Amino acid sequence: MTTKYLIWALTPLLALLGLAGAQAEPRAPVVLELFTSQGCDSCPPADAYLGELSGRADLVALAFHVDYWDHIGWKDPYSMAAATKRQEAYRRSLGERIIYTPQLVIQGAAHEVGSDRGGVARAIDAAPARPWSSTTPCAVSAGWRRGRVPRSPST
Repeated sequence: MTTKYLIWALTPLLALLGLAGAQAEPRAPVVLELFTSQGCDSCPPADAYLGELSGRADLVALAFHVDYWDHIGWKDPYSMAAATKRQEAYRRSLGERIIYTPQLVIQGAAHEVGSDRGGVARAIDAAPARPWSSTTPCAVSAGWRRGRVPRSPST
C-alpha cells in the first residue's frame, strides 16, 4: 500500500479522533484597563492608543479615571474614587509599590505605561489565555458600543 492510499484510508479515523483539522478553543478577549485622568498631561497619548486598541475584536478596552489628580485645582468630571481603589487593588496584587497614570493593566496580570506601544503589544501577546467559556453576562455601555466582559480569574 502506498503512502498516498494509507493517508486517504486513515483520514476518517484521524477526523474521528480529532487529530485532523483540530480547532483551538476560542480565546476570550484580553481585557485592557487604562487608569487615566484629564489632569494628567502624559495621558492623552495613552487615551488615544486605547481608542485605537478598542477597535480590535480580540480586546476589551476600558478606561478608568482616577481621582488622585483632582487635588491640583481642576477636578476631572469622569474621576471616581472606585477607579483609584481598583488601581490600588492591582498595585497590591501585582506586587508594585506605586500607582501612576497612564497605567494600563493587561488581563489583570501585567502593567505597562499606557502610551508605550511596544510594551503594551508585548504584554497583550503574553497575556494569559482565558477560554471563551469563562465569560459571564455583564451589561457594558460606552457610548454606542456594547459588549461582554470576561469574568476576572478570582471570581
